[in-house]
Amino acid sequence: MDANDDTKRTTLRLPQYLYDRIEAAAAKNNRSLNAEIIHTLEYEYQPEPDEAVQLLEDEIARLKTDPDTNHNMIQILGAAKEIWARRARLAERRKRKLELGAGGEKGHD
Repeated sequence: MDANDDTKRTTLRLPQYLYDRIEAAAAKNNRSLNAEIIHTLEYEYQPEPDEAVQLLEDEIARLKTDPDTNHNMIQILGAAKEIWARRARLAERRKRKLELGAGGEKGHD
């Protein structure tokens, strides 16, 4: 394994029925078993919008210091960062609206 590789090896024990389901999904999606598990976990454990913005900002800053970086990649990540920033603002608005709604209901008790 490469010294710069950020993957972690682990042994995973699964019930046979679950292994069979993952294996079938992997075959259907033309993925390896490992790739199917990673895809499923990444989908299930998506970062919170504000966390995603920070991760993208960090990656953009890192890429800007790398002389081999393709400028288009920085633009793509910048656009992704803006999308996640919008999601963060929407999530914050929804949260405030729910808090205001809950507060209004409490006043009617």
